[in-house]
Amino acid sequence: KREQWSVTKEARFREMAASSMLERKMPGLDRLREWVEENKLPRAAVTNAPRLNAEAMISGIHYQEFFDVVIIGDECERPKPDPSPYLTACEDLGIPANECIVFEDSPSGSRA
Repeated sequence: KREQWSVTKEARFREMAASSMLERKMPGLDRLREWVEENKLPRAAVTNAPRLNAEAMISGIHYQEFFDVVIIGDECERPKPDPSPYLTACEDLGIPANECIVFEDSPSGSRA
């Protein structure tokens, strides 16, 4: 019963959050996206959020075609703040870590 409640809660969160993401998108994000696309830079979303939540947020801002890969912390050897998710993204993109730029919104991600 408790597990079903959790599943229902997460589904409701995704529904509500995804429907309001466009109005909450950071100013300048679309301009940055255009620059990244124009310069053909590889890109990954790296998050500790559950996959369904991450995909809902990405879809909510209409960026589902933008990221080459989506890396989920719990699907890696260790989640952030361990660097494993970022290193997995680098490997999947075929680029060395020292050639990456990270935009982060959480303390655990900043530590990674």
